[in-house]
Amino acid sequence: MEKLVLKDVSVKVNGVTLTRRARSVDVDTSAAELPATGFGGDGWEETEQGLHAGTIAVEFYQGFDAGGTHDTLWPLHLSGDEFEIEIGPKGDTAAADNPLFVAPVRLYAYKFLQGEVGQLSPNPVTFKLTGPPTVTTT
Repeated sequence: MEKLVLKDVSVKVNGVTLTRRARSVDVDTSAAELPATGFGGDGWEETEQGLHAGTIAVEFYQGFDAGGTHDTLWPLHLSGDEFEIEIGPKGDTAAADNPLFVAPVRLYAYKFLQGEVGQLSPNPVTFKLTGPPTVTTT
């Protein structure tokens, strides 16, 4: 049984590779649970899936270099436009053992600067899915 140790997660935002600027990632999708219990059931609650939602939380290291974290994320936050994010657990090449998670997202909140004296400046960002993701292995 394979146990995944995250060493080479790839993070691509709007076509820009930010892998070396990312330190953690959390992909979360869910569906609303709608009560559907009717009379005459067998004593168990029944539910149906409702609307889906999802977020992708990435903690980046902040930087103001060309093609870096701020240079990539700030314009996307200001525009409010939809863009694509791609996450690969073992790099950016799709394979049976490296499914790439690709999703349309928007960025509603952005931390320009955060941190403490003498420490690296983190930039935790949460992208909100705006449509269904795809998972590709080829």
